[in-house]
Amino acid sequence: LLPAIITYISGLYPKIIFHTAQISFAPLHFRELRERTVELVLGRIPWPLPEADLDGAVLFDEHIHIVAGAQSRWAHRRRIALSELMGEPWALPPPDSLPGRLIAGAFRAHGLDLPATSVYTASIHLLANALPGTGRFLTVVPASVLRFNPGRLPVKVLPVDFPAQPGRI
Repeated sequence: LLPAIITYISGLYPKIIFHTAQISFAPLHFRELRERTVELVLGRIPWPLPEADLDGAVLFDEHIHIVAGAQSRWAHRRRIALSELMGEPWALPPPDSLPGRLIAGAFRAHGLDLPATSVYTASIHLLANALPGTGRFLTVVPASVLRFNPGRLPVKVLPVDFPAQPGRI
């Protein structure tokens, strides 16, 4: 989403300069906003915003998909039960993060525990590209990452019923 926003705004205002930072809000404290080291945060947040001193707006509801590398043995299946994936190596967001809690809830909705996880990371670059691209790891990726990077990510959305509650962006 951020590259699309930067492209659009820089087209309207060619002299604007962006300073971007990847900030992990696990758990959410919003320290950077309060200290004014960042002016805007784009991401999954609890809604309504629990912080009375901050203002927010919902842009859209974000769905989460399970993905594998395009060359993974799972990439060409037409239907997969979530339980079939439990023994695979996973890369997931930290369990104390909002995405991590949503993902755990989706597994619980299927009567499953969180799978054994090989990598915990808040890096969307690792989750959406580097790790599943190896063909070894399964992971979860927000729909907007897939939508705004079509054909650029070496991943395949798996046909799995994954009832992760959409999060507010």
